[in-house]
Amino acid sequence: MADRMAAEIRIGGKILADLVPELCGAISAANVGLEYGEYGFAPDSADDLLAARTDYDGRLLLVLCDDQACWGEFEELEEFLREKGIAYERSSEGKYEYSPTSLFFRPGTRPVEVETTPGRHPIVLADSVAKIERSLTRALSRLEQGEQKEALAALRKVRGRLRGLLPPKIPPLTSLEIVNP
Repeated sequence: MADRMAAEIRIGGKILADLVPELCGAISAANVGLEYGEYGFAPDSADDLLAARTDYDGRLLLVLCDDQACWGEFEELEEFLREKGIAYERSSEGKYEYSPTSLFFRPGTRPVEVETTPGRHPIVLADSVAKIERSLTRALSRLEQGEQKEALAALRKVRGRLRGLLPPKIPPLTSLEIVNP
């Protein structure tokens, strides 16, 4: 049996008018609400979608909620959005041994999922940072001993490892718009 946890999906970007009927159907089938505790948002038109947008950090996004989402996901809706190239972000609160996560999808890329704090800040594990700190200390020691070439090479390697720990830079969602093909 699947664990259920609160989740929110934010949809933005330019959506072709031809996709609106399918998008409305996918949203209706997901049985989500515009607020937590609400269910059954069933848009029928582009006007319904545009009217339901919410100001989210200065952008008009369609924000859909489910406080009992299976595994904190909107499986069918997310699959539809990816197949149709519609940008979205999903945040799941986590529960028991499951950490909160955020997933980001932009057309032309693969989805990126990261563990987050409850406040939606990405998590970097302390053990990973400690390994980098040890490598940095060794590189600095080489620099202090006058081994500049070796220190520079080590510092570049450390920087690469540090970059590997950080989540990729993802452009923010733009306001949801309906556009003609």
